[in-house]
Amino acid sequence: MIKGIRRLIKDNRTTAFYLFYFILAPFISDSYLIYLAIKYQEQISNFTFPEYSLLSLILGLCMATGLCHTTLIATVSGYFLGINSVFIVIPTYIFASVLGYILAQKLDNGHFMKTLLRFKKTAVIKSNLKNEESKIIFLSRLSPVIPFALMNFLLSVLGANFRKYLIFGTAGMLPRTLLFCYIGSKAGELIQAINAPGQESMSKAITLLLIISSLIGLYYFIKKAITKALK
Repeated sequence: MIKGIRRLIKDNRTTAFYLFYFILAPFISDSYLIYLAIKYQEQISNFTFPEYSLLSLILGLCMATGLCHTTLIATVSGYFLGINSVFIVIPTYIFASVLGYILAQKLDNGHFMKTLLRFKKTAVIKSNLKNEESKIIFLSRLSPVIPFALMNFLLSVLGANFRKYLIFGTAGMLPRTLLFCYIGSKAGELIQAINAPGQESMSKAITLLLIISSLIGLYYFIKKAITKALK
């Protein structure tokens, strides 16, 4: 078993690199985006709708390639545009999701699943997970602490149905997007929105609820699929 895992890692070094990249990259590049947002705060606040749309397109590319956290984008958008920013942020998320899914397929080209299917029971586990696919996709998007680009990559290379990925992924993003757009809209200063988001007790409680619900739900369905396969 251990030998098989070692071989899996060895055969998927590139995939492992992408996974680490999508986890770490947003933390590094977020700092630069925050610097730009603060430096050009006055200019951004005077943007017209076409200018905001162009900025959203650029940020969508950044999110798809793991160069920023979605919660940061939602919070900053909420600060500049208020709660109505959700009508720009959600389409941006959808664009980034589509791009991220396609990008992952191009980068991996089915290699990870081919090596994974060498393991006994993997096909059965995959089939069991397929039965709960909609719920797993929804829950993976619900938590604000699970990196957006990382889940784009994982769901794509693991063969998630694109239609379900888009529909249930978007549905899962809605609660956290509304929450962080609201948090940003209530901040008096941009730096406050970025450095101390969600100071209200209700915002903290909802954030915690989203995280716990997501993690418990994912654990339950993944464990269920594995347990059923091993019987």
